[in-house]
Amino acid sequence: MTRRRMTFAGALATCATAIAIATASQATAVPTVTISGSETTGALVADLIYFYRHSVKRPPHFVLSPGGTPLGVSDAFRGVSTIGLAARDRRADDPAVLVFTPVARTAVCFATNKANPVPTITRADFQALAAGRLTSWAGFPGATNAGMINAIGYPAGEGAQAVIEGALLAPGTTFSAPLTRWQTSSQVRRAVLASSNGLGWLDFAFRDGLNIPTLDGVPCNRDTIANGTYPAKRNLNFVTSGAPTGAAAKFITWTRTSRVAKRVVNTRYVSPAG
Repeated sequence: MTRRRMTFAGALATCATAIAIATASQATAVPTVTISGSETTGALVADLIYFYRHSVKRPPHFVLSPGGTPLGVSDAFRGVSTIGLAARDRRADDPAVLVFTPVARTAVCFATNKANPVPTITRADFQALAAGRLTSWAGFPGATNAGMINAIGYPAGEGAQAVIEGALLAPGTTFSAPLTRWQTSSQVRRAVLASSNGLGWLDFAFRDGLNIPTLDGVPCNRDTIANGTYPAKRNLNFVTSGAPTGAAAKFITWTRTSRVAKRVVNTRYVSPAG
């Protein structure tokens, strides 16, 4: 009997110890924040994650996956990712539950090869291009290339395509003319660099090495992004299903309030904090 009691007491003690260890392990477990979506936004967020992990105690584990704005918005809505990344602002057809939180202010710039230094693109030019009425550089002011225009953009709904169409085309109108479509601004940049007759549109951070025409006479630069005068401006956004919570909320708040985060954002773009 005594031996049984001793064995039972020992089992209880062992069980209690195991529960205590498991509870302590759960209390100290590092949370994981999954992030997916826009490559453009993701490149900035990767830098912010690096500095966040060196700025706070016990940062969470981050898993960052590319895939484009539509995927990021969908992942956030379906709960596949803690945070989605969007290279555009909220649209009327986005689910009401989604919360868009700006991480940076930027713009979609027009770009041509430096061998074809077109000084400006107008709203009317883009509308004619989208409708298939403008097809050649011949006679185009400032163009040194007289060949066919190689228009280079993105799939329908991708961040930069949605922004440029929303800013310059009539409501309900889309780009219906022939268009070489790439997924990311880095791909569009490489395509324009390789095409002497190319006309592309890409994120502000990817303009190096290209000729950047003005849009209706407004340059695509940091000042016009900051003061809001550039027509094809946009925010890069975190997207969450409802208000962010937990580790995700702490990270998002840090990106908008930390002086370190502001410096990181301002190396590429314009911080929402100014």
